[in-house]
Amino acid sequence: MKKITLTLMTLAILGCSDKKKETEPASEAKTSVASNLDDAKWLLGKWQDVSEEGTLTETWTPESDSSYAATSFFITGKDTAFAETVRLSHRDGNLIYIVTTKSQNDEKPVEFALTSVSDKQLVFENPKHDYPTKITYENYGDSMKAWISGKKLGVENKEEFPMKKVK
Repeated sequence: MKKITLTLMTLAILGCSDKKKETEPASEAKTSVASNLDDAKWLLGKWQDVSEEGTLTETWTPESDSSYAATSFFITGKDTAFAETVRLSHRDGNLIYIVTTKSQNDEKPVEFALTSVSDKQLVFENPKHDYPTKITYENYGDSMKAWISGKKLGVENKEEFPMKKVK
């Protein structure tokens, strides 16, 4: 479980740089897949992974007819080691995953366009972002796995975050 803490801390440090090209709209970054918000309805609720290293929590709620909002954080002891907000927005016929991470990228949002969708999986990509370039969510009913992937320091990398639904 030390890997999760290291992974989250690495993501917090390397996740979003100050490069302007990374904040371009995802719709310009890659061709998108037509979709609607109902394709992501299974995300709604509170998801969690509790380990000896800490607790990872991701909570999704409806924000409007065209968007969901999420908070994601990792707590070790009494400290928040990592925190971000996410907005999943329906725009121009596609879902856009918009993530803002505290203390990264001047707290400007980074967008990822939906590139693949099924009843069990959502894949968002932004090839212009440094790391990650891909964010994937996979639905297992009462549990899910999220992972980020792409090249980190020139080497392909994938970090997984399994979670169980708690609400």
